[in-house]
Amino acid sequence: MALQLPKFDRISFDDANPALVGAERGQKLMQQFMSYPLELQKQIVAARYAEPMAKQGLTKAIQENQWNPQIWQSEIGLRGAQSGLANSETSKNQFLVKNPQYISAPGMLIQQAMEQQARQQAAQQGQGQRQPQGQPQGQPPQGMGGEGQAPTAQGQGQPPSQGGQYSPNQYHPDVLAYNPPTLQSPTGNQNLDPFYYKTFGMQPIQQAQIDLAQNQAKIYQHENEDRNKVFANESVVANQSTIAAHKFLEALERSSALERGAIPGGFKALSDEAQNMDTYANQMATSGTQLFAGDKAIHDSFIDLQQSGKPGRKLNKAVAFDLAHDVIAKNDRMKERQQFYATGTDVLHLKPTILDAMWNKYETERPYIDSQTKMPNDSYAGTWKDYLNPEAVNAYKNGQDYNFPNQRQLKESNWNAKDLKEIKSWAHSNKLDPKMFTKENLYKTAQKRGMTLSQLKIELIKKGVL
Repeated sequence: MALQLPKFDRISFDDANPALVGAERGQKLMQQFMSYPLELQKQIVAARYAEPMAKQGLTKAIQENQWNPQIWQSEIGLRGAQSGLANSETSKNQFLVKNPQYISAPGMLIQQAMEQQARQQAAQQGQGQRQPQGQPQGQPPQGMGGEGQAPTAQGQGQPPSQGGQYSPNQYHPDVLAYNPPTLQSPTGNQNLDPFYYKTFGMQPIQQAQIDLAQNQAKIYQHENEDRNKVFANESVVANQSTIAAHKFLEALERSSALERGAIPGGFKALSDEAQNMDTYANQMATSGTQLFAGDKAIHDSFIDLQQSGKPGRKLNKAVAFDLAHDVIAKNDRMKERQQFYATGTDVLHLKPTILDAMWNKYETERPYIDSQTKMPNDSYAGTWKDYLNPEAVNAYKNGQDYNFPNQRQLKESNWNAKDLKEIKSWAHSNKLDPKMFTKENLYKTAQKRGMTLSQLKIELIKKGVL
């Protein structure tokens, strides 16, 4: 029988030699312990140079980025895109600022308030630049003389009338054809009220007041439209009458005394001049009948003119001459009336009664003919605009009289009976024939020089004749 030996596991070298392993490990621990200060010193040195090396690396990276064309192109593209986006946003914001109604409903309110404020500022600026009375206070009108100086006639420096610069908001509400009632502001801001009413509506009583004012304005509008049509048609007739009057004067100048006067004028016209006088006198009479038919004459001076007679051969030359010029001056005033009412209704929107009152004031204060000389007051031509002056109209509404500062200068520019005597006296003192300075010759002189009679008077004043 075989002998069974005991089986032992193999052991490692370390287990077999524990003393030797212990000595080796102790030696390693001693070596590690001895080398620790050296490692620490290496780490300290490395930390000392780490920051400069990092800065150097950063500088190198920056330089590479600055001088890298690919990076340049990317940067340029990025900045261009950012600039385009900023410009687009700026344009959008600018548009929304100018047009806040596109932002929201409150933006619409802001827009309406801004527009209303702009209109008010424009009106105030226009009123500030305007001189309602023609000149600054204390100064004579431009081109006019002061005390002791020659006044300036129409067309030679006379201050222009300001009618074209007036606007309805300069007048008292009671003189306007459309005068809406004053309603209590629901928002506390009148500029925002229209949007409020549009959104929420009005109370019944407020709507009734608005409707009443609008209906009255429509009545005024229809009245003004009908009357303006009549005045426009009358202006056409007045032009025809003026042409006939000028042709009558030409025939009168060439006619013979044998076919003029109370007795010769009653016979049949033989010469061409006499026949022309009859023809054009009849044309003026026909025009007068058309102008004064019914109740079209709104001023007594027109009615007086109609009843005073007509130019014709039965009158002596001087009377026929005066009547013909009277017709011309009257026709010019008729055409002014059409312009006055058209401006007052279509531009300024004044009530018909206010326009009638101011026109009659113009007719009274600035008649188209001088009652003594029978010569036209042509310095007043075109000054009807002064009677649409808001200050004058508002003064009338308040029961006050408005005195125009240029009234005296204009009046002194026209011929009066004293002027005709003085010019004849001057002719005698200078040994000149007084017949050279008759009314007829004054007309001829003014026409030859391309002047009005008032402008001729100014020239004579400057030369010391008057």
